[in-house]
Amino acid sequence: MRQQNARGRARRWIAIALGAVLTSSVMTATASPSDADQGTTLLLVRFNGQDSGTGYQTADDEVVDGSMSITGGTIRNGVLSLPGDTSRAVFRPAADLIGAQGVTQDVVVEARLRRTATADSLDTMLGFFGNGSYRFRDGRTGEATLWSDGHDEAKTSAAPAVGWRFRHIALVYDYRADGSSTLTAYADGCPVGTAEVGGALTPAVDAIGFGGDVHPAAGRRGLAADIDSIAVSTYTGRFSPDSFRLPNRYSAPARDLPAHVVPVSPCDSASQLQTKAGNVVPTKRQLDWQRQELTAFVHFGVNTFTDSEWGTGMEDPAVFDPSDLDADQWARTLKNAGFKTLILTVKHHDGFVLYPSRYTDHSVRSSPWRTGRGDVLREVVEAAKRQGIGVGVYLSPADLHEIHAPGGRYGNGSPTRPSTIPTLVDGDDRSEKVASGALPTFRYDVDDYNRYFLNQLYELLTQYGPINEFWFDGANPEPGVDETYDEQAWFDLIRKVQPDATIAVGGPDVRWVGNESGSARESEWSVLPFGGEPGPTGGEMLADATSKAVSSEDLMRQADFLRWYPAEVDVSIRPGWFYHASQDASVKSLPRLLSIYQQSVGRNSVLLLNVPPDRRGLINETDAARLAEFGNAIRDAYDDDLAAGATVRSDVASPATHPAGAVADGDPTSYWTPASARTATLELQLARPSTFNTVSLQEAVEVGQRISSVAVDAWTDGEWVEVASGTTVGYKRLLPTYEQVSTDRLRVRILDSRGAPTLTTVGLYDDPNRPQPQTFDSFAEAMTNVGITNDNDTARGDIDGSGSSFSAQALAAVGIVPGGTTTHDGITFTWANVSPGAPDHVVAGGQTIKMTASGSKLGFVTTGTYGASHGTVMIRYADGTVQRDDLATADWLASAAPSGSDILATTAYRNRPNGQDTNAAKLFFTAIPIDPAKTVASVTLPNISAEALEGTPAMHVFAIAAD
Repeated sequence: MRQQNARGRARRWIAIALGAVLTSSVMTATASPSDADQGTTLLLVRFNGQDSGTGYQTADDEVVDGSMSITGGTIRNGVLSLPGDTSRAVFRPAADLIGAQGVTQDVVVEARLRRTATADSLDTMLGFFGNGSYRFRDGRTGEATLWSDGHDEAKTSAAPAVGWRFRHIALVYDYRADGSSTLTAYADGCPVGTAEVGGALTPAVDAIGFGGDVHPAAGRRGLAADIDSIAVSTYTGRFSPDSFRLPNRYSAPARDLPAHVVPVSPCDSASQLQTKAGNVVPTKRQLDWQRQELTAFVHFGVNTFTDSEWGTGMEDPAVFDPSDLDADQWARTLKNAGFKTLILTVKHHDGFVLYPSRYTDHSVRSSPWRTGRGDVLREVVEAAKRQGIGVGVYLSPADLHEIHAPGGRYGNGSPTRPSTIPTLVDGDDRSEKVASGALPTFRYDVDDYNRYFLNQLYELLTQYGPINEFWFDGANPEPGVDETYDEQAWFDLIRKVQPDATIAVGGPDVRWVGNESGSARESEWSVLPFGGEPGPTGGEMLADATSKAVSSEDLMRQADFLRWYPAEVDVSIRPGWFYHASQDASVKSLPRLLSIYQQSVGRNSVLLLNVPPDRRGLINETDAARLAEFGNAIRDAYDDDLAAGATVRSDVASPATHPAGAVADGDPTSYWTPASARTATLELQLARPSTFNTVSLQEAVEVGQRISSVAVDAWTDGEWVEVASGTTVGYKRLLPTYEQVSTDRLRVRILDSRGAPTLTTVGLYDDPNRPQPQTFDSFAEAMTNVGITNDNDTARGDIDGSGSSFSAQALAAVGIVPGGTTTHDGITFTWANVSPGAPDHVVAGGQTIKMTASGSKLGFVTTGTYGASHGTVMIRYADGTVQRDDLATADWLASAAPSGSDILATTAYRNRPNGQDTNAAKLFFTAIPIDPAKTVASVTLPNISAEALEGTPAMHVFAIAAD
């Protein structure tokens, strides 16, 4: 369908870079006699002078001890603006800082700057003699680099990079008495990373760059940025931040910030960052949204009748003519399946509008349906009200009709001008209410298209009652047509008219999870790092929406603030988003829908399932039947909590207001929390012995999301045995147990958290629909997935749910062939003796595989898709004893093996459905010690995923053998 980062989002966004308040004082660090001498100021420029074309001419209070030039930039009001690419400011010091061995003086380079456009990898903030830099690593995070002849290159770990506000950044170069040197990056006055080499920095040029590199081969690494001051100085002794020449401490905005926004600083320690992250809480709007758990998309429009996914914008409205549209059937079907909100595509990218808007004829008003008097949205609103569910609106910012139709307003180059919303039209039936003040009016400076969009929003906000959610798609079918979306105005209008409405995806309340396969991340945090200012549009999310980690410590160190920003998982019940009769046999199976539920709702997200009506205007019988099955299956699985009424105790003290028993009292408003500890253990004595296969955990997210690692044990045969584990919890986490569990005692171990953990619920469920792992007589019998294909016949492979596979030719190049053997660490593995394109390995889903083996260790050849995975492997010996151990694998595209494992083989490329790509794919080796005096009778693999699904982590086992 769509989404912004995954689909090469082509929007131009209005960059809101409100100036942050920065103090004029430097860091207060107590200097000792060994601290740095204040040294010599070689450059101090606040851009109060002017660029003469032959060099920078200083103002009275500025210093340029040498020469300074500006390429491609302009100075205005004390700010140097650089457009990027080849632009930069270059300082060539008069002082001789370079000795025979390289740069042998201690030097400090500073700037206060902000970027003004999206950054690319290697865009440079500070260039240091051509072989040192503070630059962007990946467009979001920074790094400092240092190069010394004969000593290679050193880099820091991820360091903060400049965002939309002015930030003080610096490089501090230290040449040591032993001949080594370091380059330390500073952000807002705090050290954030050091690169070290064994010699002095080897200069490529005798120059220092600001907003661009100075290396002769790096002339196009300029950063689009504003710079308000720069400095270069020398020092001796031990450097102290007191030696900085420029203001370098960031002050958080003086105004009060809401509880769902917490400012951070590069000076925060790891512990402080964790504590701050744990204290971010959702708004009431966000919490109410998350508690829905299940919401539904309804894609319906001209595409339904043209058999298209994306229309052209020039469809004749006459094609829209559903014969039996029944919004009550939609709402009733969804309500009975457990869905709480119906979100209608009021306008898709084609621009056709499903209600009679005053501002376009490209709508139902021009169709034969209901003789041009119909209103799909009105019928949906009324039906939803009768069924007791909410209504949401999908309104595509992209609009092909407004691009291609005569007089189209999208990207027409019109200037912004003061505009009243609503903009009344001839014969407008709202005139009297607007004049009397019964209907509010608003003023915005906008161009033609944003005025059109705001007027449609106003119609939706004022004519249809409460709207639960506004959904703004990020896709753009015509990226060559430039239109600046004034989202600040859009969101302002929504907040003023319907403040309880959630603004999703492109908005400040809810984010897209990053895929359309129905799966949230294994670690799905609702607290994310942001750059810029927490204004109406919410700032800039630092992580790419599709990245595997959206709230890592590295990213938090780049941030200006942390914000509550929960994930929504959108996926269609069919292959397409609109109805196509050819897909009637491709409706997702019940097991697939249940898996999606567990990996969305069960991973701290809300599921947005698309159910497209057919050309009659009805949810097709196949879809309706599947939804009924889905609703019944969810109720069968989760209506009976086997932990209800359990007696609970904790190993750490908790306040009387938040006792351990709260996790089993059935009250969603009560919760347990320890007084201060970040780790804790809860033990539940169940009311009766119970059998279950799913553990449900819920944090009291109204006070924050904190748990980052958890394990669950059952009392079995006189000992505690781990039966489930996971990472984040959040609003809800569903953990499948490794196997069916029967016990009357349970233990929940919180292994790590961002502050004192909370739990409002520990639930136990016996899901009758959960697939039961099978037992196989041999490894070959258990092989069900095709992971290896010939280069000329790649379509047979599907190791990851998206049609990828290992190349048989690339594997042969590293010695792996069907029926062949590979020996590693004394263990000889035999590869499946099957032709490429046939099932050749096992997707670890809790299967038990019978085997006969003995030795001192049992080896596994594995790989992972969609991230690393691990789980408990159970080794059963012939004498009936059981050994449990952890088996882990890395993603097949990872650069390294998991701890304790090795890379067994790396291929030069991998196969895709229509050819090859250049990604090197890996197989990993793991050995688990076994009892040499016993014989292994069977191995039960970790229960990671029952099948290979796009977006879902899976462990793939290609061979098992003993030494």
